[in-house]
Amino acid sequence: MPGAPLAADGQAAAFYRPAPGTYDECVDGQGQLRPHWAELVESLEDLGPREFGQRTARARQLLHDNGVTYNVYGDPRNAARAIELDLVPLVISEEEWAGIERGLIQRGRLMNALLGDLYGAQRTLKDGVLHPGVVLANPDYLRPLAGFRPPGDLWLHVYAVDLVRGADGRWLVVGDRTRTPAGPGYALENRIITSRSLAETYRAMKVKRLASWFGTLRQTLRNLAPWTRYPRIVLLTPGPYNETYFEHAYLARYLGYTLVEGNDLTVRGDRVFLKTLGGLEPVDVILRRVDDDFCDPLELRGDSTLGVAGLVQAVLAGHVVVANALGAGLVETPALLPFVPALSRHLLGEDLLLPNLETVWAGEPQGRARLTAKSSAYALRPAFPRIGVAPPADLEAWNHHLDEHAYDAVGQAPVRLSTAPGYTAAGVAPQPVVLRAFLTATDRGFSVMPGALVRVAPTADRPLLRLQQWGLSKDAWVLSASPVEQFSLLRSPDTTVEVKRQGNNLPSRVADDLYWVGRYAERAEFGVRAFRAVIQRLIDGGSLVGQGELGPGAAFLAMVGEIPAELADLATTDRAEFDAQLLPVLTDEFRATGFTSAVRRLNMNTGMVRDRLSVDMTRVLLQLNGQIDRVRKATPGDYVGLLDCFDSLVASMAALSGLGMENMTRGQAWRFMDLGRRVERALIAISLVRGLVMGGDEGDMRALDLALDIADSFMTYRARYFTGAQFAPVLDLLLLDEANPRSLARQMWAIADHVENLPREKGAFGSGAARLLAQTALAELRGAEIQRLAGTASDGRNTELSALLDAVGVTLPELSDIISQTYFSHALAVRPGGPIRSTAMTP
Repeated sequence: MPGAPLAADGQAAAFYRPAPGTYDECVDGQGQLRPHWAELVESLEDLGPREFGQRTARARQLLHDNGVTYNVYGDPRNAARAIELDLVPLVISEEEWAGIERGLIQRGRLMNALLGDLYGAQRTLKDGVLHPGVVLANPDYLRPLAGFRPPGDLWLHVYAVDLVRGADGRWLVVGDRTRTPAGPGYALENRIITSRSLAETYRAMKVKRLASWFGTLRQTLRNLAPWTRYPRIVLLTPGPYNETYFEHAYLARYLGYTLVEGNDLTVRGDRVFLKTLGGLEPVDVILRRVDDDFCDPLELRGDSTLGVAGLVQAVLAGHVVVANALGAGLVETPALLPFVPALSRHLLGEDLLLPNLETVWAGEPQGRARLTAKSSAYALRPAFPRIGVAPPADLEAWNHHLDEHAYDAVGQAPVRLSTAPGYTAAGVAPQPVVLRAFLTATDRGFSVMPGALVRVAPTADRPLLRLQQWGLSKDAWVLSASPVEQFSLLRSPDTTVEVKRQGNNLPSRVADDLYWVGRYAERAEFGVRAFRAVIQRLIDGGSLVGQGELGPGAAFLAMVGEIPAELADLATTDRAEFDAQLLPVLTDEFRATGFTSAVRRLNMNTGMVRDRLSVDMTRVLLQLNGQIDRVRKATPGDYVGLLDCFDSLVASMAALSGLGMENMTRGQAWRFMDLGRRVERALIAISLVRGLVMGGDEGDMRALDLALDIADSFMTYRARYFTGAQFAPVLDLLLLDEANPRSLARQMWAIADHVENLPREKGAFGSGAARLLAQTALAELRGAEIQRLAGTASDGRNTELSALLDAVGVTLPELSDIISQTYFSHALAVRPGGPIRSTAMTP
């Protein structure tokens, strides 16, 4: 087929030609198809280029919809880069994988044994097998852990190895990942999408499944806490700005663990506890994705805000198990690679099955000083005299050299990476690939994931060592000669669990984030609805721009902070300039106020609780961001096109609200999110009454119509009164009618109900004060009489109405502060941009 990699007869198509001297995974040196690729190639040919292209597009769209990203450090907009998936998998035969597997298991045993030696007897240093400077001068050597022995002498619970295949067909190791190995979640997501996109081929080819490996990992972590039948296991993440945060949330959800940040945990009496709404709950196992030295600001890196103060002491006391063990990052250093063959012989009595890519010192001329074997030790030739078998005389100076140069200078010899078929715009072509393989410990040694995260390298001679370097990846299919095991983590476990319907074990930081998810979501929806209502009236010849008169629309938008006051003034003085400035203001997400700013903060907060939200909610948020991009691209002055954009935005905001209302279990997570939404909606109701309803005499009909429209109450009003907008009935509908989902009274009723059902273990004062405030405000609204509120004093002011709005307007911030102090304050998380209160919407 056009664009297919191979012809049906097993001969490579003329256009699919790997570069000379390059090993290709799919075809041999004579251009013949390798046997284990035959079925996949035939399947791709049957699909045809058009169908395969469509499936690729759908697969990549699904990745986008699922929010599969890497975060980009240093980006001023906290941008996340989407993962690109190549739908053509890398196929590996069962026989070849068996050899890789043996080498990986051996390497896992070696690295685990080496860690035990380096933090223990240090025989490898004393016997001259490993240079002391590689360890003692290494910043990853954690001295507080010296002499520590983890349970079962197991240091590596999850281990990853980066592999490349050289021109001679041998698999070579280019790096070890022992700190916080990233990638198994991305490999799983690639598998799910690839197997769904190529379902018929996947089933026919007997591809080994990945789920059993994750089941083994889960069982391994569970066995680390034999003191309890139901250990509490948490996944410790640096937070939503970490480059692989998507994976942290993804794995926590898939494995069934609580995703926590450092400030969610505390150490009391050498024990680690999770801060929850119901109090402190003991933690038994921590699967960490925080680097070793950031894990404890007391014992390790003092400037860390990511770890848990006292964690090292709790680990040493044996009251919690950290996986991977603290200090495991020591053997990840590239400076160790030249010593690995000798270490294998010394510690295991075995020759290395998977060799390293040859290690050299970068910057040296060809034939330069290289790390070479010298009896049982390794030494550098005289070009680098400070590194020898004997300990360096100036250890601190060597330490500086190691910090500044060794990790960059210790490099690998050039290698031409193997290539594999990959889908490109021009068809299927050979592309260089790098594998990251994963292992997990078992009671019998190590288990290897029967697959890998395959990344497409940007050039044929540049291995990728960091996931952030390049976004194109693919799945690896390891074939099986026998029927594959049908295992799923979704099946019921073999042990019974206690049935629960409610609980107060929601982490306090998560409750805080969900509360602000509700507030920002409501704030964003209000801004979108307000703009749509104003633009609609502009198109209809309404009140936004009049003949020398500023209607209520632009003035109200300025009052609530959606546009600057000076821009509102331009609505009546310079229409062309108003049109030119409006779009940049609308889409400036870094303004202190405005709906795009609210959406940005909404994204930040939902990112912090990603494991608590449904995939559908994540997809709606992504759709929302795409619609804001449409607003950015709109033509200035084209209000018809802009109205279409805002119609879509309103629909997305309604979908987000509906998913939260109808799809979330009525637990504490939902309660705090809805409480935030109700507090913000109450402030909005006050702003609507103050800014649009409270007018002179009987009110401005144009303003009353606008208020009803923004509050989505226009049809209700018309159905009740069959007349134009009038002050008293509009006021009643937006202020006192508890049947109206957007009235102030309805919000106070919901707030009072939520506060009444919040946990009370935190202390009677906080929860009691919140209940008193909410109930008092609700009582004031229920006791108000619409005739009195709609009346005016001799000076034309609605004094009683103003007093009521003042009272409730003061109560809401006080109530929010009490809730924060009672349930969130110990979280101490610094919210990006600060927790913005609705200052633009309060009296």
